[in-house]
Amino acid sequence: MKTRNCNLDLIKCLACLGVVGLHSVGMVNYTIYYLCGISVPLFFMVNGYLMFSRSSLPYFMRFEKSGIF
Repeated sequence: MKTRNCNLDLIKCLACLGVVGLHSVGMVNYTIYYLCGISVPLFFMVNGYLMFSRSSLPYFMRFEKSGIF
């Protein structure tokens, strides 16, 4: 069994907090808004890495899981 990567969990947690910051601050404070703007792409990149880095899944299952097929 593989060990869990805590760094990726930390990045996902920070990205979630950034999304909350995007929704709560809105366009009132532009600096915080644009700093939190990286949160959504970062969250998707980490989840994509986790989904496609599993070598135990066959290729068709990876595409099926991603919603392509």
